[in-house]
Amino acid sequence: MKKYLCLILAVVMCISANAVLYSDVAEGNWFYPYVSDLSEKNIITGYPDGSFKPDGDVTLGEALKLILLAAGIPAQEPADNHWAGGYLKYALEKGYIADKTVENLDEYVDRLTIVQTAAKALELSESENETPFSDTDDALVTAMVDEGIIEGSIDLSGNKVFDPDSFLTRAEVSAIVYRINTANVHEGQIKYRDKWYDILPDVPVSSYDTSLFVKNENGIMTYADESRQTHLGIDVSSHQGEIDWQKVASSGVEFVFVRVGYRGYGKSGSLNVDKNYKQNIEGAKSAGLKVGVYFFSQATSMTEAIEEARMTLDLVKDYEIDYPIVFDWEIIGTASARTDNVSSVTLNSAANAFCDVIKGAGYIPMVYFNKHVGYTKYDLSTVKDNYFWFAHYSDAPDFYYDFDIWQYTASGRIDGIKGDVDMNISFTDLSIPKEVNKKDYTD
Repeated sequence: MKKYLCLILAVVMCISANAVLYSDVAEGNWFYPYVSDLSEKNIITGYPDGSFKPDGDVTLGEALKLILLAAGIPAQEPADNHWAGGYLKYALEKGYIADKTVENLDEYVDRLTIVQTAAKALELSESENETPFSDTDDALVTAMVDEGIIEGSIDLSGNKVFDPDSFLTRAEVSAIVYRINTANVHEGQIKYRDKWYDILPDVPVSSYDTSLFVKNENGIMTYADESRQTHLGIDVSSHQGEIDWQKVASSGVEFVFVRVGYRGYGKSGSLNVDKNYKQNIEGAKSAGLKVGVYFFSQATSMTEAIEEARMTLDLVKDYEIDYPIVFDWEIIGTASARTDNVSSVTLNSAANAFCDVIKGAGYIPMVYFNKHVGYTKYDLSTVKDNYFWFAHYSDAPDFYYDFDIWQYTASGRIDGIKGDVDMNISFTDLSIPKEVNKKDYTD
């Protein structure tokens, strides 16, 4: 692998905010805040000798990857025997870069080429303003100036110059990437963890006023909107142990989701039954609660998802299930898991396969996810025909798209349960199939 690759993304490197970043990067340098920020986020890194070489030139491959990712373009697989080949292919297909500039991805690249590419990736229109530079009147360059992404410099004659034919340096590309990440130039995209994702036009946006969520002294969440009828719920598994369901019902809980089974996240992916699922379903039903169930999935294919759905149906066949049956696929963040490399396409297919089996058996399907899985793993437009259960532990939900249940804490306390329990608030009558229970979404 050539030396030019030292600027690539996703290098396993953690740098303390108070540590010396690089031997040749000091707080007084103009590029310090950009290099510091991007380094701490593992977007860029330095050389093995501890230097960054801010004046070093940047190759076309390095610049394309950094700029396109900053602009919200999805990560691309290697192509044409080059680690950056996928980014070049994408840029050519979209018209972000011209064929004449593509000779060698490992060659250094000039400022004009990369700034024009970045402007096109950001879908900026050509600026109608007068150029501030004496050495170029390129309207896309001026558009990038208008957005505060590039600045230029002053030459010995006092003229402001862009220097379009000079190579882009490592310090300069760091500044551009930082400014793209922080500039308000991502129309039609959502920012999540310093990356931008295209808004899904077919998925309804959140219809909730976050200022109306109120949590009382007992940790019970309410929604102060008289036009919406909400319901308090919990979800449980064998981790909650023995539960006094009459006390739970008396505490104001109206519904419960019971885990019936789970797939292990080890290599074998064994299927397991929750040892308390029967007593939890029966106890909740006898206390008059609405009952739904969920299966903790670690499926890596449609076949495994269907296997999980059929197991779930077999476990609940003797019970009247009032609420949805949930596909609960999660990323295991603290350990190596069999699902680590599951693609978005595979996950979407698996979720729909699970839900189709559930729906075909006469039950109501639902998909559970948190912000990370909702934004980065699912294409929610492909599973939007199912109810959504959103997990985010805070005083108000923070998610661009609409959802039907909000799991707002994992450390709730309810009479009848010893220890913590997940708490939920529902905004929809989940006993009715989604296609029947139409909602008026707010754009």
